[in-house]
Amino acid sequence: MTEGEKVNHGDRRSRRLAVVVAVQNVLVAACLVVTLYVYWTVQERVSSTQAAGGDIHIQVEAVPDITRNSTLQLAHIYSNFKMDLLDGRRIYTSCTGSYLLHLHTCYTSLKLGESRVAELQLQARKDEEPLSSFFLNTTHEVCRGLHRITYLRAKQNVSLHLFLSDGFKLKNMTVDLSFLQGGRCEP
Repeated sequence: MTEGEKVNHGDRRSRRLAVVVAVQNVLVAACLVVTLYVYWTVQERVSSTQAAGGDIHIQVEAVPDITRNSTLQLAHIYSNFKMDLLDGRRIYTSCTGSYLLHLHTCYTSLKLGESRVAELQLQARKDEEPLSSFFLNTTHEVCRGLHRITYLRAKQNVSLHLFLSDGFKLKNMTVDLSFLQGGRCEP
């Protein structure tokens, strides 16, 4: 073997190695492009869902300091999507299905040490059975979260009714109603 043949053989190895490295770099670049494309596509879907409001829900605040039986007046909408507040008392639902009703409330007995009770009902109509009920009992100030799963129909109007004994005071309440199927709405 001559020295020229050795150099030629080494040049072929170098060229093969260069081709393998180039192909490997092209594959890595292709994987990076595909990964970035998938990431941006998912981000666009998340952004469009968030821009559209995301999951179907409403979060409102009830007017504070209630000491008599009444339909709760809902005052301030913090957030809503595909649900609305009508006349300050009724929540309009857009979709048929299961909803999570979550309340955070503070209430007290005006005669500390004496037990006072109240019932809070989610109703579609006054002459029908309540869709959900909560019983509140206290001898002192209490703040707590309450929740129930309830089934509502599309285009239904629901309201919260408070029935309380003498000396019971509802100090404040935040109401969350969330559709349990996320953003998928079937009328």
